[in-house]
Amino acid sequence: MINGQYVLAAIQLHHNAYDCSFLEFGPDKLLNIQIGQLLKSKYIDEVIINVPDDEINRKFECFVSDKVHVFYGSFEPDQRLDEAVNHFNGDIVVNIYGNQPFNQADIIDTALDHMIKEKKVYYSTFSFCLPAGLSFKIFKRGYIKEYYCDKNDYQHPWLLKHWKRHLGLAELWTTRVYSEETVHIFRDFYNMFGSETTLDNLFEFYNKFNVFESHSEVCNHQKRILFYPAFEESYTFDLLNFFLRKNYIVDFVVNDLPLFYKIKKHPNLNAVFFGGSDEGDIRQYDFDIDYALKLDRAYGQQYSQEEMNNYISYVVKYFEQFSPEFIFIRNGFNFRRNILVQAAKLFNKQVIYTEEGYVRTPSMYSKLVDKQGINFEGSLTHKRDYRELSNEENERLSEFLEEFHREMDQTDCLPEKYGKFIFLALQVEIDTQIVYYSPLYQKMIEVVNDVFKNKPSDVNLVVKPHPLWQKEEMLKAINQLANDRNDIFLDVESSTHSLIKQSIGTVVINSTVGFEALTYYKPVVVLGQAFYGHKGFTIDVNHGNDLKTALQAIEGFQPDISRLNSFLYDVIFNYLYIYKSADKAMNTFQAEQFGEKILELINN
Repeated sequence: MINGQYVLAAIQLHHNAYDCSFLEFGPDKLLNIQIGQLLKSKYIDEVIINVPDDEINRKFECFVSDKVHVFYGSFEPDQRLDEAVNHFNGDIVVNIYGNQPFNQADIIDTALDHMIKEKKVYYSTFSFCLPAGLSFKIFKRGYIKEYYCDKNDYQHPWLLKHWKRHLGLAELWTTRVYSEETVHIFRDFYNMFGSETTLDNLFEFYNKFNVFESHSEVCNHQKRILFYPAFEESYTFDLLNFFLRKNYIVDFVVNDLPLFYKIKKHPNLNAVFFGGSDEGDIRQYDFDIDYALKLDRAYGQQYSQEEMNNYISYVVKYFEQFSPEFIFIRNGFNFRRNILVQAAKLFNKQVIYTEEGYVRTPSMYSKLVDKQGINFEGSLTHKRDYRELSNEENERLSEFLEEFHREMDQTDCLPEKYGKFIFLALQVEIDTQIVYYSPLYQKMIEVVNDVFKNKPSDVNLVVKPHPLWQKEEMLKAINQLANDRNDIFLDVESSTHSLIKQSIGTVVINSTVGFEALTYYKPVVVLGQAFYGHKGFTIDVNHGNDLKTALQAIEGFQPDISRLNSFLYDVIFNYLYIYKSADKAMNTFQAEQFGEKILELINN
């Protein structure tokens, strides 16, 4: 207890970390190492292993003791955490993920001391530069949901000072302990220092294995690329091998320790870390920091000026020293990625963007690759010169759409009460599409209210939240509106394609749902900046006072079919790389085809 308040430690476990919990890790199982550290705390009263209520999780009962319990709750992590705190009547909870094996009791206790002293309701070690394997958050009871809703993340100078004592605040992002290979790495650590470790030991280990080295040129190719995927996707190394065979040096931006080791084993790849405490003079370079931080702020991430300057300094030094021909980057948003994009442009280097494509079925997936950007900033947005398709091209398009719709055909029997309705597809509020390309709306409940107020009186409204953004407060507000009226309905179960097909039209901000609705030649009202908008086959809302007119026009709207077909053909057959897969993963051949598409784009 601290100040008379009962303290729980909740170890959050997700499906992909379960097996690792039982792996032998030094002298004990990985999870027991973590539990042992927590029980050394002078404040923590109980440790809760927090897992979804699933039969497979009953195996965690073997870890139960007087002060260790298992809680079975919701599959949504933040919801489950809130449930656990209420169940065990905790006043304060220390939230640690199961992939953080190096958290130490003294650091947690110091954090609790500062939290009480500073009268905070939540407290986080999250920072821009954090040693691998160390991360936790502390919440006061009742503030868990608010934190995850608002993402107001507190960072603390005393923690940053603690990190800075060790090798200059090296850029090491939190390690994901998900695989057998990863655990072997940490076994080496325990072999060196034993189970009684300190933060200094951890840094000594990293230094011994050259984790802090920047990168060295290990081969003598003619051209260089900088490769920065969002995570180690299935096609990553096949694609990298493709570029190596094409006579490129490949520098790979590394985010975590296991990936660093994997890159180190590859004879022709260079692992690159950006960050540290090597601050340089960056005043001569014009970086738009606010734009780079926009998405991070939506997620509640806050970086100090020093952290940002250090990161930018490393990026600038890389471009000054190595001058890559182009950078290959997924998405290009958030601070780390956007600063790389800005640096590439400042040094007159080509950027190739990639992202998940707009065609997704149970057996068919796609990637987009673009020189200009993704979403509204991509090349599709600015293209206006659509030609009329030949008979053969129209037939090819028709066959593809037939296959696409057949795979997505989950024809639901919608409730009769829906009647004649407009379908409103909501989005994720902290997604790039909303943060960067939605000038009219930032909150989904505002979209619902405005569309409902301005729809035709003889037409109902069916609202479907995004599956990744079904916030309790928003759902309550929509349900309250639905309870008071008989012309608005909340639908979280019906398939998107069923709602598209059976509606008189679809309303989106700029979602992929809008593109899918266009493949059915249905009217689409666009409330934001979309790559498919303003081309003659959508109803576009540029100002709030245009909404009523747009919604009134849905029922009689006829898109320009010729232009629409030309657009769809261009997207499907010229812009996207579409591949067949049972599990979303590319095989080696498909990855090489994707590589050819990238090179074709570069050379054109």
